[in-house]
Amino acid sequence: MIKTILNDRRAWIAAGAVIIVAAIVIGNMARGARAAGVQTAPAKKGQIISTVAAPGNVKAVTEVKISAYVMGKITRLPVKEGDRVRKGQVLVQIDPAAYAAQARQARASLDLARANFAQSSLVYRRNQELHGKELLSQEAFEQVATDYQMNQARLIQAEASLDQAQDNLDKTTITSPINGTVVSLNVEVGEVVVTGTMNNAGSVIMTVSDMSAMEVEALVDESEVRDIRPGQPAEIEVDALPGSKFAGAVSEVGNAAVATAASLSGSSSTASVNYTVRVRFETPSDLLKSGMTANVEITTANKNGILVVPIQSVVMRKVETEKLQTERRRGRGAPRGAAAAGEQADGKRNKEKDQEVVYVIAKGRAAVTPVRTGVSDQENIEVLSGLDEGQQVIKGPFSALRNLKHNDRVKVEKAKTGGRPGPRGRD
Repeated sequence: MIKTILNDRRAWIAAGAVIIVAAIVIGNMARGARAAGVQTAPAKKGQIISTVAAPGNVKAVTEVKISAYVMGKITRLPVKEGDRVRKGQVLVQIDPAAYAAQARQARASLDLARANFAQSSLVYRRNQELHGKELLSQEAFEQVATDYQMNQARLIQAEASLDQAQDNLDKTTITSPINGTVVSLNVEVGEVVVTGTMNNAGSVIMTVSDMSAMEVEALVDESEVRDIRPGQPAEIEVDALPGSKFAGAVSEVGNAAVATAASLSGSSSTASVNYTVRVRFETPSDLLKSGMTANVEITTANKNGILVVPIQSVVMRKVETEKLQTERRRGRGAPRGAAAAGEQADGKRNKEKDQEVVYVIAKGRAAVTPVRTGVSDQENIEVLSGLDEGQQVIKGPFSALRNLKHNDRVKVEKAKTGGRPGPRGRD
């Protein structure tokens, strides 16, 4: 009795296994027979204008921070913020009394050194004649020569001290190094300014900028800066001047990454890496002020008459792996060959690299096609090789394109209308 029950149970298990295998086979067959609804677009000639947008701040191309060369109290400040100044115009006067006294002292020391050197020169020449006539011992002549050389060194030292003292005195009067505008003034008459050291920054008295040449200092993400070159045209929008657009051009592309707060704190996983790109205004306006926020849109490429496809139609796939898996699903060849193909596909799944592909419709099926792409914009991407003009590529919907495999049956459907609109110009 027990043996009969066990036999019946084994029979039911075997029957269940057969049903499951049959369901899998039927499901695979149904999948192969069912056509996925897709939307297509032709590979066609068109134009691509590729741009990079970035935020930044307006500043003068030439901007000089005026600092003190010597320490002292400000006794005169003949300019105010917003004044236009000329090169060589006096900007700041520091109390010169102490430095003038040092200069007089250095001049007196120089006069004394000159007198001593003149006296030692006469003594040296007389003793040189006596030594030549063997009327003076070698030891005595050497002592005279040494005094002469020491007085000569003292004279040189005194001349250098006077030069330094006079230079410090001259630096109490600070003049403008450029023609420009005083854009910031940080001190008042009576304040004491100090010079900078290794550990402490010196006093920045004011900033003078040449407002005739303006630029935007923008921060561009590392993924986009590689496409930017000096000379590329740009369009500038200044937040403080709504509705106005300025023409510009890239003047400089930074080579060193700009440190951000996240990177300085050690959060490298979330820190964005940016590079400084300078965009110069072609025609500056009197309305522009240093420090205004702005946005730049740099044209990195402008190509016309090139082969383009919708940007969403280009996806990344392991081509050989996908084709081998398709052959295995279709069961072509002998069982041993199919098994070998399956093993090869599984092995390549870890070794083969993804590459750019599109799916071309061929006889009602999707054919994976490797392509090489170029520049892109928000809608289209350039195809450099792999496609011919007029070929139909699958562009959507995303759900179908995500799961699409080589040789899958497809059915072309019209794009749905209504609802949320897609990007401009998309087919």
